[in-house]
Amino acid sequence: MERVEGAGLVGTSVHLLIQLLAERGGPAPAVADVIGEGRAFVGHGRSPSARQALRVAVITLTCVYVRQFWPLGGRLIASELIVGDAALDLLWLLADGRLQAHELKTGMFAGPAHEPTVMQARRQAEQASALLGASFSGVRVALLRWPDSSFHVDPAGTLTASPGSLPPC
Repeated sequence: MERVEGAGLVGTSVHLLIQLLAERGGPAPAVADVIGEGRAFVGHGRSPSARQALRVAVITLTCVYVRQFWPLGGRLIASELIVGDAALDLLWLLADGRLQAHELKTGMFAGPAHEPTVMQARRQAEQASALLGASFSGVRVALLRWPDSSFHVDPAGTLTASPGSLPPC
């Protein structure tokens, strides 16, 4: 995993860990797999306390994504895909054949009332729709700290609530 510094360290590490897990294919990974991969790839080169703090944050947020947002039967087909002047964090091919982008938000302020986040998702949806066509269903903004405030923006820019959903255990 590449070394990242600064304010985006947790977010970038979560993104990279999800990408690593998704590239293996198959169903959503088990929590034990997230923990194992997180311990193997996150926090190297840091003091023990800094390494542990980073691992806890990254593994926890990755588990939220896996448990509440991982598209069942979906397959990751791109990560950090540039569409026009926007980038899609993750692009999934859903089980029903549609394409859906996931924008991962790990910070405290990124909900549907946060205008910069909404504007970003609308720009992503518009740009991706122009490139990917009718099979593109929109952008799901996954708020990993506040999953119930997550939302979806369709190619027309319409925002709808799209909270995380816990699969049956």
